[in-house]
Amino acid sequence: MLRYANNYQDRYGNGIPGALVSVTSNETGLPVTIYSDNGVTPITNLVTDALGQFAFYVADGDVDITLSKTDTTTTSIRDVTIKNPVAESALASTSGPGLVGCINPGAGAVATTLQAKLLEGAVTPQDFMTTAQRNNVAAGLGTISVVDAFEKALATGMPVYVPSASRKYLFDRQLIVPSNAVIFGDQAQIYLGNGVNQHVFRVATNADNVEIRGLRIDGTKASNTASMGIAIDGGSSIRVLDCYIKNCSAAGIYFAGATLSGVRAMNNFVTGCVAGGITANDTVTNFAFNENSCWLNGTHGVGIIGIAKHGMICGNACWDNGQGTPNADNITGYNVANTSVTVSNNSCKGGLNNSIHMGGQYMVVTDNTVYDPTQYGIVMAANTGICKGCTVGNNSVFGAGVSGYWFENCTTGSVNGNSSCDNTAHGFAIDGCIGLSFGSNSASGNGGDGFRNGVASSFLTFNGCTSRANTGDGIELGNVTDSTITGGNFSGNTGWGVNVSGTEARNIIGMNTVRGNTAGQIAQPNVSTRVTDNETGVSRTVASAAALILPPGGSYFYITGTTSITSMTASFPERMVTLQFDDVLTFTDGGNLNIAGNYVTAFKKTITLICDGSSWVEIARSTN
Repeated sequence: MLRYANNYQDRYGNGIPGALVSVTSNETGLPVTIYSDNGVTPITNLVTDALGQFAFYVADGDVDITLSKTDTTTTSIRDVTIKNPVAESALASTSGPGLVGCINPGAGAVATTLQAKLLEGAVTPQDFMTTAQRNNVAAGLGTISVVDAFEKALATGMPVYVPSASRKYLFDRQLIVPSNAVIFGDQAQIYLGNGVNQHVFRVATNADNVEIRGLRIDGTKASNTASMGIAIDGGSSIRVLDCYIKNCSAAGIYFAGATLSGVRAMNNFVTGCVAGGITANDTVTNFAFNENSCWLNGTHGVGIIGIAKHGMICGNACWDNGQGTPNADNITGYNVANTSVTVSNNSCKGGLNNSIHMGGQYMVVTDNTVYDPTQYGIVMAANTGICKGCTVGNNSVFGAGVSGYWFENCTTGSVNGNSSCDNTAHGFAIDGCIGLSFGSNSASGNGGDGFRNGVASSFLTFNGCTSRANTGDGIELGNVTDSTITGGNFSGNTGWGVNVSGTEARNIIGMNTVRGNTAGQIAQPNVSTRVTDNETGVSRTVASAAALILPPGGSYFYITGTTSITSMTASFPERMVTLQFDDVLTFTDGGNLNIAGNYVTAFKKTITLICDGSSWVEIARSTN
């Protein structure tokens, strides 16, 4: 503060003592605080001394001074400028902010300087630009490279803020982002120059604790090759958030390196990138690729092309990816070494290959919506070997160019609560699986079978599944052994309700509703397969024939006609049936009929038999 001194005199030059001195702001007219020292002791009532003199300290500014006393003319001194030229010069210097005090209004706040507060904030690339660079960026031209300014800003170790969505920043080489760097913006536009053939951003090898957030990045793929939007090579705690990345001649966001963990790609929009939207190569652990939108990228939308362990791919929207060569999936990751990856709540449309293709150990694919892929909707199949302990649940697939779901070489997993509708081939295709449990899945309107097994599978469980209005069978148990199909509804299909083929054997088909299928309800299975307690609506009336064929289910049949019977098609062991006759014929002892002598029937006579898997043995006969 400066000290101001003056005196109050009459017209003869005599001092006027005891006059009141008032000091007000020239700008607002309000009183200003004056002090008797350098800003410590305020003066509440200033009057002139015996010689008419007065003095005070006051902060820099323009003030008005009023001197008044009874029976004396009031005098005003206006537009008094209080300024310390030395202090002004000091404040204008580079160290000036260090001279300005600063304190937070909160209780217990500690005083500091403006310089210290600034150092707690962020720098901008503009802090290091030439006038020409600044003007070029501000005008939205983006024709002068400013990557050097970004490098200098990052070198400070402070967060780097890239201002304004309307400004354009040109890079004539890739920007290396070091450990502990934060670079963020409000969708400022960053372009890669023509013919650079490098990445736009490259995180330093094995960097730690890096965040890139809120930027628009254009890889200018028409004039660059092998250029990624953001490339990461190893490291940990690396975050790419809220960025819009487009037109890269390689991947949009690329994670690689043998020591890659704790990485995040979240809420980004990636489109038009030749080698995929978001890609993880080598080995990535403890990762989250969530809430991203990937659209019209050359290969996958979100892709694990190396090994992934303990991560999440959730809440993404992936549309029409796989546009390049080779065609890839909207979401992909099927290395057999993948472990504990959750793919959930994604929305996938179109694409020139599969929509979601995962594989590995203990993988989880749940609550996804998939429609109109060129190939399969959801695939669980590793690049080699077996998928173990995988869960596929509550997904919805429709309009796939092949089948809705495909499971290949999977063991001890669960497939529950999924729907598969209006796909070109099958609802659920199964090959070479062991111990999979299918519960409460539904298949309808598919161009093939609702559920179909091709390559030999065993120990499968189908419980409470529904298959209706498919062009093929409700369920085709081709080459299936030691499996259970219970509590389902397989009705209204063009083929069989439940069909069997190949090496099918030792299965249980029970307590299902199988009705209204065009080809038939339950096809005759292997004699080792038990068919019990199904509701088929099939007539229990069977015409007599020398080789009598009974339906695969049921225990009581009405035999019409007079053709003598010499054999019956064998059924599963312990199957018991009762035949009631309508007319006279001979039920002949011999062949696979082991009865107590020939039985000449008549109206309402019955015979009860039990099968041992090849022959029928008489239990009782009655003459009613």
